[in-house]
Amino acid sequence: MTPPIPRLTNARPEAKAPSRAAQDERTIDKIDIALHSEASMRKTATIALVAILTVAAGPSYAAGCLKGAAVGGVGGHFVGKGHAVAGAAVGCVIGHHRAKVEARKQAQDQAAQPVPKK
Repeated sequence: MTPPIPRLTNARPEAKAPSRAAQDERTIDKIDIALHSEASMRKTATIALVAILTVAAGPSYAAGCLKGAAVGGVGGHFVGKGHAVAGAAVGCVIGHHRAKVEARKQAQDQAAQPVPKK
């Protein structure tokens, strides 16, 4: 009698199932990766939006606003807590108004001067 032919199978040694802690750790890693990629996408989108708005804004015609805002902010700071922002806003409005009046006066002065002939 011939010996029996051994059967070839795809039998693997018994693998241990991963522990619950290992499964939780892998899940936390996946969530962490997803959150980091979402945060980086938000950061990239925010930077792109700011760049687009900066380019699309065009020239600023806020003559006198910065100077007035600086003076108003300092004045508001000395008045009391929380008044610096209000002072800066009011200072910007007043500074812009004064710059506009000054520009109008200069335009009238230039119009009144005779043009030299060549």
